[in-house]
Amino acid sequence: MENTDSKNPLLVTDLLHPREIEFDSNYPREMHPKGYVEFIAQHGVGSFCDGLSVHSAGTRAQYWTEASKFELLVEGMQQGGWKDEIINPTDLKTCMVIAGDDNGYSYVTCERFGPTIFGLPHDDDTVFRVGDSLSDLFEYYCQRQHYSFPFFDPWPHCYRRCAIGFVVPPDIGFDTLLNRLNQDYGLAANKSAAIYDTNYFQDRFIPALRAKIGFYFCDDRPPEYRLPNGSISVTMILDVDSLDAAADLKSSLTGSREFDSINYGQGCVEHRPETTA
Repeated sequence: MENTDSKNPLLVTDLLHPREIEFDSNYPREMHPKGYVEFIAQHGVGSFCDGLSVHSAGTRAQYWTEASKFELLVEGMQQGGWKDEIINPTDLKTCMVIAGDDNGYSYVTCERFGPTIFGLPHDDDTVFRVGDSLSDLFEYYCQRQHYSFPFFDPWPHCYRRCAIGFVVPPDIGFDTLLNRLNQDYGLAANKSAAIYDTNYFQDRFIPALRAKIGFYFCDDRPPEYRLPNGSISVTMILDVDSLDAAADLKSSLTGSREFDSINYGQGCVEHRPETTA
């Protein structure tokens, strides 16, 4: 699992949604970035490095209708949201939305520029070029978010995936927690993918549970809401069949099998019929 790159991200789970290679017939093939249809065919849709969602024809039709594209992108540029130094509102009218991220960025290709991906930032008015391939987008996002290696999870676009949260009490240190996870389930050889501030957050991967687990060491909430000093807030995205094992872990750490939060993935959009060229 150590050999990862922007073309071959670590897979948090092997239960993906592969499909036939297909182009979105609503857009010329020349607008599809290199490696894009192959990636969707092999992996389906999901989340890259926790926050970047690559659209299939199905999710694009669901989330990016002509009306929403005009309102959010075309009018956004017309109203000064972005400078039209590279692309213009006319380009955005017929653009193909390739991906979006949790920071509000959208990534598009335009007919005039073929497979070149452009980034439309949420917090800046300057449109930027990303590259001509999906791996260029992955590399850009990985660097921007300070990840040491890329990973992919079908969450939240898969009914088999769920996200749980709980708190580890301060009398159990981080090293003890890691040792217990490794002894009971086996941790992947990769260390933390997130490297921006490892004193604030780290993550690990547990292949046996098809899981990614995140550890938050700092509580930035107002003093009256903060956890006891030394507590570790845990978030885990895992397969639904691993929930019992996660509850056992939670019980061994806190004495209770109840999670503080649990959310389930959406129905798998990839299984809906889509148009092909």
